[in-house]
Amino acid sequence: MTNRFDFGSMPVKGGFLAFYRMVHHSKNFILRDGKLDRLFATAEEAELEAGKAFKEYLNSPISGMTNAGESQWDAANAAFNLPVTERPTVIKQRGKGKRIEVDRRAIA
Repeated sequence: MTNRFDFGSMPVKGGFLAFYRMVHHSKNFILRDGKLDRLFATAEEAELEAGKAFKEYLNSPISGMTNAGESQWDAANAAFNLPVTERPTVIKQRGKGKRIEVDRRAIA
């Protein structure tokens, strides 16, 4: 077994399992219904379903490339770009529970 893109079927007792694998993973992903493996009557049927699942995986959006909402960086930039009077007061906590209120100052 090599580390490459692949999909297919595996014979098991009672039928066939469908699987697909990716280059960046070293294991087969078996098609499941919840916690149970899906069992197919023929190898062709299993390979057809495995091919569909594999293509669905390849065509799914990349999680790092999608916009999942505003990031902490975007929120911090938006707060920093507010006029000085509208900026939130930042409370910093220094050792032994002392709290210091800090206001941001405008850049000259």
